[in-house]
Amino acid sequence: MDFQSTCDLIARAVADAIAPLAGTPDAGRNIRMGADGTPSKYIDLVAEDCVLEYLEEYPLCRTLVSEEAGRVEMGGEAGTLFLDPVDGTYNAVAGIPFYAISLAYAEGGRVKEAFVRDLAGGETFSATEGKGAFLDGTRIAVSTTTSLDASALSVYGRKFDPGRAMQLGQKIRRWRLLGASALELAYTGCGRIDGFVDLRGTL
Repeated sequence: MDFQSTCDLIARAVADAIAPLAGTPDAGRNIRMGADGTPSKYIDLVAEDCVLEYLEEYPLCRTLVSEEAGRVEMGGEAGTLFLDPVDGTYNAVAGIPFYAISLAYAEGGRVKEAFVRDLAGGETFSATEGKGAFLDGTRIAVSTTTSLDASALSVYGRKFDPGRAMQLGQKIRRWRLLGASALELAYTGCGRIDGFVDLRGTL
């Protein structure tokens, strides 16, 4: 089975598993510290366990790098799979329908394929090296807006310098804080917003 079809099955399993949790207090319970240094919520681990169970039976990669579990050797023939089981955890816990699962497969230091599923809305963004990017199978393209004063940007940050945000805000037409980086980048890719700015400086 190819990468995109496999990701579709994984995303369906994750969506089914976390649907009863989204918007509930149980979803937001801190279980342990994740590999990225932030607390792993219960909903994150339920989603990640779905992915791990699938990959243990059908190895899609040699190595998995997950936001929660960190680096895990999966026993596949080649490649590294990068996973965020729930991108936009705060939204999912709060019941805000804007969160996703994101997966990217790399070999030799190059990302070959990527997959983002909106777990609340069901849309799928996918990309394959050399073949382009797609939304539910239809090719997508970025916005044609070229000037900041006509642009709508999505901005992400936790604790950041408000001065930097104000400088940016004075130059653009409008900004949004949506809370799920993978989806915001996908929205940039299909032209729904004109760009995405990470004020944390981590992307």
